[in-house]
Amino acid sequence: MTRIALTPQELRRLDVVKRLIRGDINGTAAARIVQCSVRHMKRLKGHYLTQGIMGLRHGNVGQTSNRALPKRTRDRI
Repeated sequence: MTRIALTPQELRRLDVVKRLIRGDINGTAAARIVQCSVRHMKRLKGHYLTQGIMGLRHGNVGQTSNRALPKRTRDRI
């Protein structure tokens, strides 16, 4: 089993999406809790249903920045 590191914001979204799927809250209340639009809440729910927890992670996690200096330059500094 792989460990997945989530930020506090992503953990909060996960909790709210799970509550939304269970039917404890509706989409409007979920969006208000997470402070996003109802449309984005629908997207998050869809991503969670199709991709699981990975659907709630930011897409750029694990990638190097496009502004990062090349390794050879960093080694010289």
